[in-house]
Amino acid sequence: RAYNKRNLADAITNLRPAANDIVFFCFNGHGFRWDDQKDMYPNICMIAPNADPCKNHVATTDIYNAIKNKGARLSVIITDCCNSKYGARGPRQRNNTLFSRSHSKVSKNRMGELFLDTKGVILATAAKPGEYAWSFEGTGSAFTHSFISQLRKEVGMYRTENPSWQHIIDKAIESARQMTTSCENTQHGMRYMSISKQ
Repeated sequence: RAYNKRNLADAITNLRPAANDIVFFCFNGHGFRWDDQKDMYPNICMIAPNADPCKNHVATTDIYNAIKNKGARLSVIITDCCNSKYGARGPRQRNNTLFSRSHSKVSKNRMGELFLDTKGVILATAAKPGEYAWSFEGTGSAFTHSFISQLRKEVGMYRTENPSWQHIIDKAIESARQMTTSCENTQHGMRYMSISKQ
């Protein structure tokens, strides 16, 4: 299907999770905010060939509300995109840092506690208003890279602390901030969550 606003809206409309299901929405791409925008969260840009970005965007907050209202046990909404004014483009950064691949074994119990024993909703985005969401040659987007790395650590077999979505998101935001301190402007990220145990 074509990559556009209408098809995204249709996909969310047709989403019918059961009461014990998990919905995970992750967007990694372009984003922006209007000069007079009050909403702190960015608009994601559904840029398709020959599409007008001004008419082909969706507010992160609208996606969050639509998915939350579906009633799944756990909903995770992540947008990794710029939250800068419309038309601003942050250049891709060179990054010579080497990241090791994680070979730590996953704990099924920790996975279960994180995904099966938790209920609620999580909303996280890479950048605060006015900020770019930086991407690096070789490693990709700072926030997505940080989120995946932290998720792997959280469910690792040798980790002793109780697995926590709050810890994952907060550490991902902090790691992305540290990765972008040498950029034109540092990204700080934002999150909202209402999470509890089953």
